[in-house]
Amino acid sequence: MDKEKENNKIKEGLDTKKKEIAKEKIAKSIVIEKDLKKKEADSKEKNTKEKSAKINEFRTITPTRQRREARPEVKKEFEEKVLEIKRVVRVVKGGRRFKFRAAVVVGNHNGKVGIGLGKGQEVVSAINKAVARAKKNIIEVKRKGTTIPFDIENEFKTAKILLKPAKKGTGIIAGGPVRIVVELAGITDISSKMLGSKNKVNNMTSTLEALKRISSFKEKK
Repeated sequence: MDKEKENNKIKEGLDTKKKEIAKEKIAKSIVIEKDLKKKEADSKEKNTKEKSAKINEFRTITPTRQRREARPEVKKEFEEKVLEIKRVVRVVKGGRRFKFRAAVVVGNHNGKVGIGLGKGQEVVSAINKAVARAKKNIIEVKRKGTTIPFDIENEFKTAKILLKPAKKGTGIIAGGPVRIVVELAGITDISSKMLGSKNKVNNMTSTLEALKRISSFKEKK
C-alpha cells in the first residue's frame, strides 16, 4: 500500500511538470507570434512610406500644367423677357397639329425696345424665333429724363392703353405686358392704365405702338 501511494505521488508530480512545460511552450509561441506580427506591420509601414516618398519625388519632378484662364463673360446687348407661352392648335385635313406660341419683349434699358411672336413644335424653338423677330422690330423710344414727354392713348384691336408721365421717384405704375415693355425701354417713372381687353399680346403691341407714336410726335416738333 505504501509503495502504491508513492507511485501515485510520483505520477502526479510528473503530470504537473508536463502541464507546466506545456504552458511555458504555449506562452513562448504566443510571444513569438506577437513579435512576428509587429515585424510585419513595421515592414508594411516602411514600404508605404518609401512608396509615398517616391510618388512625392515624381510629382515634384513632373511639370505642373498651367490652368486655363476663365473666359470673360460676354454681356448681352439686349435683355430678353418671355411675356407669354401658349399652346395653339391648327386643324388640318389629317387632324390637329399642336404648336407653342411665345411672346417675347427685348430691350436694353436705354431707349431701345422691341417685341416678337414665334411658333414652334418645342418651347425653346418658339422662344428663339420670337427673340429673332423682336430684334428685327426694335424701335428707339424718345424719353424726357426717366419718363415720357406727354400723355398718349393708343388702340390696337380690342386693347386700349393710356400712358401718362410721372415725377421722378414714382416708379412704374403698370401691370403685366405694359410694365415689361416700359421697363425694358428704360422708362422708370410712368403711370398707365389698360382700358380695353386683357389680351397680353394685344396690350404689348398697343404699348409699343404708343411709344412709337411718342417718338414720331417729338420728331415733328
